[in-house]
Amino acid sequence: MFKNRIVPILLIILLLITALLAGYLILTRKKDPDRTFIIPRLVRAEVEITHLSREKTVMTAHLLLNNPMPVALKADSLSYSLYIGRKQVAKSSRPEPVSLQGKGSNWVNFPVTLYNDDLVQVLKQAEAQGLDSIDYGISGTVYTGIRDFTLEATRRLPLIYIPEIRLEEIEVDSLNLSGTGLRCMVKIVNKNAFNLEAKDITFRISFGDQRWFSGQVPGLVSIPDSSTRELDLPLFISFKDMAQTLPDLLRKGADIKYQMHMEFRLNAEMRFIRNSLVVVENEGSARSLAGLIKKK
Repeated sequence: MFKNRIVPILLIILLLITALLAGYLILTRKKDPDRTFIIPRLVRAEVEITHLSREKTVMTAHLLLNNPMPVALKADSLSYSLYIGRKQVAKSSRPEPVSLQGKGSNWVNFPVTLYNDDLVQVLKQAEAQGLDSIDYGISGTVYTGIRDFTLEATRRLPLIYIPEIRLEEIEVDSLNLSGTGLRCMVKIVNKNAFNLEAKDITFRISFGDQRWFSGQVPGLVSIPDSSTRELDLPLFISFKDMAQTLPDLLRKGADIKYQMHMEFRLNAEMRFIRNSLVVVENEGSARSLAGLIKKK
């Protein structure tokens, strides 16, 4: 008696699964805006910037995908494109499978690397139009093996400008037999329409292709929106480590190149850039810099 009941039950389950799959395939072929009650859809999209430098921007895209079907759906892979101001600036794929639970939502995370050369034209156009925000869009395709479906989301967010640094002046703070203490007067330029707080600044400077000399400024340094902040960076250079370059650097007219590298974390209210690592660099010639050096 029990075995006889199993067959009808199995048939009913198979019919239900077949009906669901058939309905899914039919609805995905129709251009009906109401079909999303059964098709997996993109509920929310967030972008978290983790690294900002002159060459590239590294981000993590977080997509909240909802599967309204009562059965789990497994996607073989996912491809995506990132748009800023309707211009495609990045394109990649995630080959790893993604499992979407039935009647629920899943967060799917994937890395995005944007090379900043592609952003130059977008930023110039936005500046010419006086814009301080722009549309960021994500377009993707999820491959399920049954039927592929597309995901799209657009969100307007502030334009992101990488802070700039300029080495304006070097002041000899102290001088003894072991070396010299310098104060490097640096200007940090914030072109963004929002305030920045640089957290725990670390920096290093190299003169004449010699070794790097490091320093740090602990705590928070506030840089107001659309403004420039002056900052004194303390640096000690020993005669032993820089025996050939330091005398020339302190003598006017020396032809010495310098490089400056600075890193800090952003302390920001906006979640998508909060705690991002910012890397800024500057280089120049000490022929013009030597005229800026003055003894205390």
